[in-house]
Amino acid sequence: MSSDPQRIKQLLFTLIYNSMKYTSNGFIKVEAKIKEKLGFDFVIKIKVSDSGCGMNNNIADGLFELFRNV
Repeated sequence: MSSDPQRIKQLLFTLIYNSMKYTSNGFIKVEAKIKEKLGFDFVIKIKVSDSGCGMNNNIADGLFELFRNV
Protein backbone atom coordinates (compact mmCIF):
# COMPACT_ATOMS: atom_id res chain seq x y z
CA MET A 1 0.00 0.00 0.00
CA SER A 2 1.30 3.43 -0.86
CA SER A 3 0.32 6.09 1.62
CA ASP A 4 1.18 9.35 3.28
CA PRO A 5 2.36 9.65 6.90
CA GLN A 6 -1.04 10.89 8.15
CA ARG A 7 -2.89 7.86 6.75
CA ILE A 8 -0.32 5.46 8.19
CA LYS A 9 -0.63 7.19 11.57
CA GLN A 10 -4.44 6.93 11.39
CA LEU A 11 -4.29 3.23 10.48
CA LEU A 12 -1.86 2.46 13.29
CA PHE A 13 -3.96 4.38 15.79
CA THR A 14 -7.07 2.42 14.76
CA LEU A 15 -5.35 -0.97 14.91
CA ILE A 16 -3.75 -0.27 18.30
CA TYR A 17 -6.98 1.22 19.69
CA ASN A 18 -8.95 -1.86 18.63
CA SER A 19 -6.32 -4.12 20.18
CA MET A 20 -6.62 -2.23 23.46
CA LYS A 21 -10.42 -2.27 23.27
CA TYR A 22 -10.66 -6.06 22.86
CA THR A 23 -7.68 -7.21 24.96
CA SER A 24 -8.42 -7.05 28.68
CA ASN A 25 -5.64 -9.48 29.62
CA GLY A 26 -2.57 -10.59 27.74
CA PHE A 27 -0.46 -8.65 25.27
CA ILE A 28 -0.47 -6.12 22.45
CA LYS A 29 2.57 -6.17 20.18
CA VAL A 30 3.51 -3.64 17.48
CA GLU A 31 6.33 -4.48 15.07
CA ALA A 32 7.74 -2.40 12.22
CA LYS A 33 10.49 -3.47 9.83
CA ILE A 34 12.05 -1.78 6.83
CA LYS A 35 11.80 -4.34 4.05
CA GLU A 36 13.32 -2.34 1.21
CA LYS A 37 14.68 1.14 0.46
CA LEU A 38 13.71 2.65 -2.91
CA GLY A 39 15.55 5.96 -3.27
CA PHE A 40 13.85 8.27 -0.77
CA ASP A 41 10.97 5.83 -0.23
CA PHE A 42 10.77 2.79 2.00
CA VAL A 43 8.78 -0.41 1.92
CA ILE A 44 7.85 -1.18 5.50
CA LYS A 45 5.98 -4.02 7.15
CA ILE A 46 3.88 -3.10 10.18
CA LYS A 47 2.28 -5.81 12.27
CA VAL A 48 -0.10 -5.34 15.21
CA SER A 49 -0.95 -8.49 17.14
CA ASP A 50 -2.72 -9.14 20.41
CA SER A 51 -4.17 -11.87 22.56
CA GLY A 52 -7.71 -10.47 22.36
CA CYS A 53 -10.86 -12.26 21.22
CA GLY A 54 -10.09 -11.89 17.50
CA MET A 55 -12.54 -11.64 14.60
CA ASN A 56 -14.18 -14.16 12.34
CA ASN A 57 -12.94 -14.78 8.79
CA ASN A 58 -15.87 -12.94 7.14
CA ILE A 59 -14.87 -9.70 8.86
CA ALA A 60 -11.13 -10.23 8.32
CA ASP A 61 -11.58 -10.89 4.58
CA GLY A 62 -13.22 -7.50 4.00
CA LEU A 63 -11.22 -5.46 6.47
CA PHE A 64 -9.47 -3.23 3.93
CA GLU A 65 -12.42 -2.65 1.58
CA LEU A 66 -13.47 0.96 1.17
CA PHE A 67 -16.17 2.16 3.55
CA ARG A 68 -16.14 -1.06 5.57
CA ASN A 69 -16.96 -0.60 9.26
CA VAL A 70 -16.52 -3.61 11.56
